[in-house]
Amino acid sequence: MVAGLVGLVQGAVQLLSRSYFARLVPPERAGEFFGFYNMLGEFAATFGPLLWGTVSYLTAAPASPSFR
Repeated sequence: MVAGLVGLVQGAVQLLSRSYFARLVPPERAGEFFGFYNMLGEFAATFGPLLWGTVSYLTAAPASPSFR
């Protein structure tokens, strides 16, 4: 149920983000700009969890029984 609610909100935020971005982009270069926008999303999907995991690993208490 929580995942469904998050999905609804995430979809709406993405829609607003793309809509606003489309207003900023010159129409004759929309393909180029949206390609770059999409590439940034792919990098975020790859490096976001990697960064999150690294920071979690480095900041966790070594004596914690649930750490390893």
